Amino acid sequence: MQRGFGNGFTQTGKTLLMMYGIIYLLELIAEHWMGIPVVSTLMLHPMGSPDFRIWQFLTHPFIHNPNQPIGFLINGLVLYFFMDPVELTLGRTRFLK
Repeated sequence: MQRGFGNGFTQTGKTLLMMYGIIYLLELIAEHWMGIPVVSTLMLHPMGSPDFRIWQFLTHPFIHNPNQPIGFLINGLVLYFFMDPVELTLGRTRFLK
């Protein structure tokens, strides 16, 4: 097993990291340039709230406030460093769940 900075990305890891970055970029464009409130639509609201939608269970892990990029950066670094060892230990299916 090789050790080092950024070695051994699996295809699932590469795909998730790219999706993560693309989704954040789309959030920035929609929120700041187009004025579309995608973050408030896709983030998870409490079940009793009138803003709750069933798809928010799937979309909330990828949504970050574009006005506060530190959350996106920290989550991206955590994915970068821990995604592959966890996926190799659990297997692809359990990792994605």
